[in-house]
Amino acid sequence: MKQLGYQFLALFGLVSIQSDYVAGLMKNKRFQTHETQAYKEQQRLLQSSNRPADSFFDVDLDHFVTNGVSTTFKLRYLIDESNVKGNNAPILFYCGNEGDVTSFWDNSGYVTDFLAQQMNAVVLFGEHRYYGSSKPMGVDSFKPENVKFLTVEQAMMDYVKLIQSIKSQDKYKNSAVIAFGGSYGGMLASWIRMKYPHIIQGAHAASAPILFFPGTVSPYAFNELVTRTYRDVIPGFDCSSVVKKGLQLLNSYKGDNTHYQDIKNAFNTCDGQPSSSDQVQLLLDSIQDALGTMAMVNYPYPTGFEAPLPANPVKAACTAAGVPVSDLDYINSLAKIFLVFTNSSGQTKCTNLTGGSQQGALDSQGWDYQTCQEFVMPISQSGKTDMFLPQPYDPDQIFTDCAQKGLVPQFDYILDTFGGRNINKDFAHVSNIIFSNGDLDPWRAGGVPEGTLKDNKDILIRLIKGGAHHLDLRAPNKDDPQDVTDARTSFTALIQKWVSDYADILKPSQKETLFIQ
Repeated sequence: MKQLGYQFLALFGLVSIQSDYVAGLMKNKRFQTHETQAYKEQQRLLQSSNRPADSFFDVDLDHFVTNGVSTTFKLRYLIDESNVKGNNAPILFYCGNEGDVTSFWDNSGYVTDFLAQQMNAVVLFGEHRYYGSSKPMGVDSFKPENVKFLTVEQAMMDYVKLIQSIKSQDKYKNSAVIAFGGSYGGMLASWIRMKYPHIIQGAHAASAPILFFPGTVSPYAFNELVTRTYRDVIPGFDCSSVVKKGLQLLNSYKGDNTHYQDIKNAFNTCDGQPSSSDQVQLLLDSIQDALGTMAMVNYPYPTGFEAPLPANPVKAACTAAGVPVSDLDYINSLAKIFLVFTNSSGQTKCTNLTGGSQQGALDSQGWDYQTCQEFVMPISQSGKTDMFLPQPYDPDQIFTDCAQKGLVPQFDYILDTFGGRNINKDFAHVSNIIFSNGDLDPWRAGGVPEGTLKDNKDILIRLIKGGAHHLDLRAPNKDDPQDVTDARTSFTALIQKWVSDYADILKPSQKETLFIQ
């Protein structure tokens, strides 16, 4: 099995051992499900009903070229001005993640609907370069000579230029700008506030693992938290032990084709599958991907962000598993857990183990590059303190795998650039940032923890009880845990204060009424 000692979700996909996490959100690339076109079209129409039309803005490919001359490309953005009622309305700017910006719009209702209405604000979402419809050279964007312009610094400057273009309009020239983002987008929101405080007046960084880098976080912390979620989801029933034994048995069956029919029956694989140990390995990898994804997007109501999932998907999966007795029972229980992820919509005909990719809202090529350059995030499996198959952290293997792509991982780059090794010292000067994490989210292992930065009264750190991955950015819902409702209330008040404070520092001749309800 190919071994990599890192991965990230993001909100979202990495190519790696057990998980194709993309920060944030994660994108599973290892298996194909066969959903009907009718279902896909239904989801597209439901999600796009309140989304503004695409807009495009010319930005430099290289903002930092020494002679100041660069080619340009079109960066996609989304803007909604329907709630604006006067001059200098606040601008709520979402820092696009590693994927199609429309997916983040569709899953950020706290910003696009609730806050926009409360504050009579402009909503502006910028798409991250090299993702979605913002690929500078189209299909050639990921050639070695072209992809070098995919960096955090270039992306943040794209956003600065986009914001400046909006504020060049007289009606917005004195508007406060508040940055938002979840997962990788949350990291960008915090960093753009740190680096460009004259452009960004405040930031809400939701589920932002800005500390998830070598030397600050254990490489096993993520999967230990995933395991805890499965262990504790049903009182009196340790679902993680069912997963662990099921994975061990399935792994032992790889080279024994006498068990392949049992695997086919349990996992509803497509005709003739599995037919090799490689296909069983593909299934193992996909199962472990799915387990991590469900822990991350363990929302209290049905969602379709990473896949069509029921409410509380971890609980639903563990309930479906039942209490196994025989070895075959454990395989069947593992399959039932997995199929909650792959077929809760009821539209999947079979699970295809021939590989391939489901191209969804989250791109993978760009993130594969970033995680072999600036974003080397250590996530591995001990097999002892977690429920997964052993996969020790191996920095040398990271070098080897990245070298095959012609890349050299920069393990220290992010912490050297933005800080984080000593939180209280490195972020002592930082102000107007909300760092929120959910206690159900395994990415909180790399988030700014409560209890730090006690001497910095300009930073709010909030751990949300019952919160999954950036649940607080999603639209308010009747099934939300009370703590996320309370958190949004405090966040809204603080954001309004930042906007008001910005108005107070303007000269009287420049000051305009800010339309905040």
